Amino acid sequence: MYSCRGSCLLGFARLFVSHLLLMSALSLAGHRLVALQNDDRSRVDSNQNRPRDQPELRQLLLSAWRQYREVYSRYKPYEQLSSACTYHNGQLFSALQDYQKYNASCALWSTRWLFSAEKTNPSRGKEVLVCVNPAYGFHLERNLSGSPWVLVKLIPASADKEFQTLQESAKVIRDSSMYALGALVPEALDELLKRPEFIIYRTNEQQTDGDICVIIENLGPPKDESMPSLIRKLILTLRPEYYYAVIRCQYERRSPVYHWGWFEEKGEGEALEWKVYDSKILHITGTVIKGTVIDYDNKGKVIRLVNYVSESKLEEAQRERVPSDEEFTLRYYGLPEPAGVTWPKPRPWWLYLSHMGLSLVVMGLSLGAYLHWRRVRRAYLDAKAHAA
Repeated sequence: MYSCRGSCLLGFARLFVSHLLLMSALSLAGHRLVALQNDDRSRVDSNQNRPRDQPELRQLLLSAWRQYREVYSRYKPYEQLSSACTYHNGQLFSALQDYQKYNASCALWSTRWLFSAEKTNPSRGKEVLVCVNPAYGFHLERNLSGSPWVLVKLIPASADKEFQTLQESAKVIRDSSMYALGALVPEALDELLKRPEFIIYRTNEQQTDGDICVIIENLGPPKDESMPSLIRKLILTLRPEYYYAVIRCQYERRSPVYHWGWFEEKGEGEALEWKVYDSKILHITGTVIKGTVIDYDNKGKVIRLVNYVSESKLEEAQRERVPSDEEFTLRYYGLPEPAGVTWPKPRPWWLYLSHMGLSLVVMGLSLGAYLHWRRVRRAYLDAKAHAA
């Protein structure tokens, strides 16, 4: 009797446990289904709320900037000197001057380090100059105390790779005309708009002076380590009347540094001074950029946080005189030319004077011969008239 009752109780217990397990499984499946539905709904909402690329805006800006380059080429200076001061956490970190000069076949760029708080900077307290001409390139240095130039490196045209790199840098100096448009932007806008992972769209934020606000955003994952500086987002204030020149900019970027980690930067810049040429060419001559840089090691630990302010100003610009090729040679800086390199020597001044004197003598003789011929002919005609 007791064994029969125990068997019944055991059967009921098994049935209850199996029923409980079944209900738990159904409940978990129901919760999972609801969670998946909510996740799908949130993903759809997220995709709907995500800003969409505006190809017509992209083409408008690329076309306007292309027209700007074509017109600005008439006003681009052959020489320009600019200065910049950078402050880290409220203390002066560096002060320098940048100088550029170019003509159709040569280019030169130099940096004068007036001050640098970074004692490991090899150029601290020096002026560094790099130049390239059709025959060779060279790297010079000198102390700011006024010491003579010292040749650091000579790059002949036969050194294909290094010389090609110099020529590409020279081409950037000669052809660059985005200074007025991109003075506040840490990357080339044209290149960003050509990359498929970047989208561009206009915001409805109200601006003054007829300006518009556009956003260039990188929707791809931050895994492209081939770019030395990977922009994540740009917020640009553009002025349409000046070929959509950049007046203000906010940016976020992440840049890998392979030997120790990476850094993340957020900054904003604003144009303080500018000049206008031909009523439509806006050339920025003064900027201020403020931002924060956070350095991380390879494990993601914060190494350093720097709040910085950078002030830049265009000091001088020369647009009238085209520099001669001689200004891009070692001889111009008081150093001997490389062996085997010869340049056409300018003709001496006395040669021009002798050519002018000879031309005057020939003209005088020709005029004298002509006057003598007229006298002889007139005498002949007079004599013939009297004989008749």
